[in-house]
Amino acid sequence: MAWPKTTHKFRPTPFSIFNPQSPIYLCALIEKHIVLSNIIITLPDGAQREYASGVTPMDVALSISEGLARNVLSAKVNGKTVESSTPITENANLTLFTWNDKEGKTAFWHSSAHVLAQTLEHLYPGIKLTIGPAIESGFYYDVDLGAGRSISDTDFPTIEQKFLEFARQKAEFK
Repeated sequence: MAWPKTTHKFRPTPFSIFNPQSPIYLCALIEKHIVLSNIIITLPDGAQREYASGVTPMDVALSISEGLARNVLSAKVNGKTVESSTPITENANLTLFTWNDKEGKTAFWHSSAHVLAQTLEHLYPGIKLTIGPAIESGFYYDVDLGAGRSISDTDFPTIEQKFLEFARQKAEFK
């Protein structure tokens, strides 16, 4: 059976996905290239795995083991420490960090300092945040509450409750 003949001639509009001069066409080509491009991830033991460009350290961890993925806190890509949600777009050496690694603890405490800052800003509007670094045994945050305001041991349960509420939101910190 032959297709019926038509007199309609298709002419791509300036913004058609079928028009090579169209920005939409170019975006589709770029997206297709990114999705179809594969990269090689080299793990610390020398094992190499192939993934689509844009894979994240968390994706790699999940492809290895769900248990590993549940425990990954951060990663190192080509020598640079990154979040586990950072896309990897080129061949890379990858190290995944968990609580068992110094770098994993540092990432956890760094993120915890962000959550503490968010908590304190919520509970004490107008406070001035100074520094909140991760240290060898945890983290801290120096703050200026302003004249006549202070935090005491009786405030800790409220701070902890709000901290846990914000932590459960699983926000990403940039």
